[in-house]
Amino acid sequence: MGLIKGLQMSNNCLERPEAFSKAPRSSIISAYLRVLERIKGPLAADLELPFPKEQIAQAIVSELADDPASDLRKQLEIGYVLLESFVPYEEYRTVEDFKNASFCAEQIANSRNPSSILKSARIMKMVRGERAVRVQERIHERMKKRQLELLALHKGEAA
Repeated sequence: MGLIKGLQMSNNCLERPEAFSKAPRSSIISAYLRVLERIKGPLAADLELPFPKEQIAQAIVSELADDPASDLRKQLEIGYVLLESFVPYEEYRTVEDFKNASFCAEQIANSRNPSSILKSARIMKMVRGERAVRVQERIHERMKKRQLELLALHKGEAA
């Protein structure tokens, strides 16, 4: 129970981890793990998730609390942290557009033609690079928070 208490305090979506019985929880987790297998990059739109992010998080925490020695523990912990890599579609598009524009700008700049270099600089200015960086920083901070929640979980189990 120490695990659940520690996570309840730090994350509102985990207030009632006992609400999931084993069968629905397993279905949620299995569907989520299948999505993780399909994702090709470090970022995805939250539309890809089979259930709301909070529901998946709650199912994972419930599973970890019920079976701390599970063979899937590491995979579940990684999946719990990776939930933060699923972002609203608009944020996903912002980051993807920035990556694509960066690639194109680099190709243009590699021509070493002064006018091409200026053209690549204009492209980079248009793609909202600052916003893409803020999105990635926010994802990193949220992932760090989830890692700290898992650390609290481990400490609660050891107590």
